Amino acid sequence: MHFDAEQASHSGGGGLAVAGWPASLSAQGGKIDLVFAGNELCGQCKIWRAQSEPGFKSSPAFKKLTYHVVHPANATLMLKEENWPAGIRWILTDFQMSDEGAQRGGITPRFILAQN
Repeated sequence: MHFDAEQASHSGGGGLAVAGWPASLSAQGGKIDLVFAGNELCGQCKIWRAQSEPGFKSSPAFKKLTYHVVHPANATLMLKEENWPAGIRWILTDFQMSDEGAQRGGITPRFILAQN
């Protein structure tokens, strides 16, 4: 399993460079998951959803992965297991055990690229 967390808040939520994902993800085989984790109170999350997400969904990169959205009412709820689809809760668990997840887990928007 490979786990790589990327935070998009420094880019203003305006983009996602999937082309730069680690080469080891593709080489490992298996499904690649991209999780957009945000919340309703996050202004940058709203910008991503309204302005950038539609273009991303029509891009060639989108076809190479399985995209999931975790977007509850606030940042605290984003880290609650019940707000994540059952099939990707392992990503939340791994994220929370990482240094980034332990130190800054509630910061959004967040993009998590993972492969099981």
